[in-house]
Amino acid sequence: MIYPDTSYTKFDEVISKTSEKFIDIYQQAELAESHNCYELAGMGYRAALEVLIKDYALNVLHDNKQYIEQLNLNNAIEHYFKGKDHEINNITANIVRINGNNFVHWDKPEDFNSKKALDTLKEYFNIFLEVITAKIKTKNIINKYDKNSHTL
Repeated sequence: MIYPDTSYTKFDEVISKTSEKFIDIYQQAELAESHNCYELAGMGYRAALEVLIKDYALNVLHDNKQYIEQLNLNNAIEHYFKGKDHEINNITANIVRINGNNFVHWDKPEDFNSKKALDTLKEYFNIFLEVITAKIKTKNIINKYDKNSHTL
């Protein structure tokens, strides 16, 4: 039996510094997807989103670990991505969450198509990743910026 060759997504260094666990789970979901295991892949991508958001809260926003642990994915999205400045992250993360939940739940919508749902999930996850990467980079710049000398 020959398995498809899986080439894993390469993430920006700021993402790997923020959450190695996210990358591990995301790549496991990619492996499941490459074997046409769309149900498992959908669950994996949803889990990867939760890990990334919580690691972002811990490692970038420096929020309290005990507080972060008690949040479910929906509450974490609403807490860390509320307001106009976070609208794109809120919308894209919620689309990934909702689509990911459809993979997890026993009672799926009647018209559920796992391949189509996975494609939608990944499309919005990619947008989320682009924006969260930019947010982390921007925060890093702000932290390095010397207001007195106007240098980095």
